[in-house]
Amino acid sequence: GWSETTFDVAGRARESTWYATMLLGRGADGDVALANRILANLQIHIADESHTLVSAGHAYLKYTEHLGEAAKARLRQYIRDAVPRANHHHCDFGNTNHPLTAWLGVLLAGQVLEIDLLCEMGWGHIEDFLGWIDWQHAVERGMGTYPEYNSPTYPVIDLMAASMAADACRPGPFKEKLIDLE
Repeated sequence: GWSETTFDVAGRARESTWYATMLLGRGADGDVALANRILANLQIHIADESHTLVSAGHAYLKYTEHLGEAAKARLRQYIRDAVPRANHHHCDFGNTNHPLTAWLGVLLAGQVLEIDLLCEMGWGHIEDFLGWIDWQHAVERGMGTYPEYNSPTYPVIDLMAASMAADACRPGPFKEKLIDLE
């Protein structure tokens, strides 16, 4: 489980970012203070540029008014550092949740960093992914779904990431597309 000492353990970055986001959502003074401490001190391995990137973008965009300067700076730095790797994910038959969440993260990163090209690149990858699902359905598998090792767990993780991205995305065409995706 989570404790106040786990936020500085790099392997817990994803969970700590989710936890901090939930604290921000509750909005109580003590919760917001703890969330800011967690986010300002987060040690993140750039190797986790998918789920943590979506969570970081979500926290930054949705709860900006609750974030202190140190938390904002840490999230922006991580987002800047993670985008190059996230943008180069590729999708294959066995693993779809990391690429999809990485590309959702690239789209949110574009909004955090105010770089429209990143939003367009993130959505372009997502459109390619949706085309790949159609190809799987029509040609290869006849399933109409993405495989992810045939596990019922991973589509829920993808839906959660899509929901977080749609929730945090600024109003406009990308938000509408994310709501449709969700």
